Amino acid sequence: MLAIFFLSSQPSTVFTRYTWWDAAWENGGHLLGYALLGAAWWYALRHPLPAWGWSVLYAFSDEWHQSFVPGRTADWRDILVDAFGAALAVWLLSRHFAHRQSRDAPD
Repeated sequence: MLAIFFLSSQPSTVFTRYTWWDAAWENGGHLLGYALLGAAWWYALRHPLPAWGWSVLYAFSDEWHQSFVPGRTADWRDILVDAFGAALAVWLLSRHFAHRQSRDAPD
């Protein structure tokens, strides 16, 4: 969360998206950052719904925080990408460990 807070605290000039690559790079950063956050919450809580919920709650607070940073704006689309990244990580981890548990269960 500290890394996300630090990166979103950086003032920025107004960006114009010149290509699809600019949008992909920005959204990829959101997706990866919140996937890592969702994974961290999953490892801490070992339950998918609270892990995803805390990640999304932080996404809302981060967008609100960005609204006070010069050159940055709050965007609900970023929250959607963040929520998707967290959901993807939480889902993958849940499936992985459920599969591992079923494989390791005694017959």
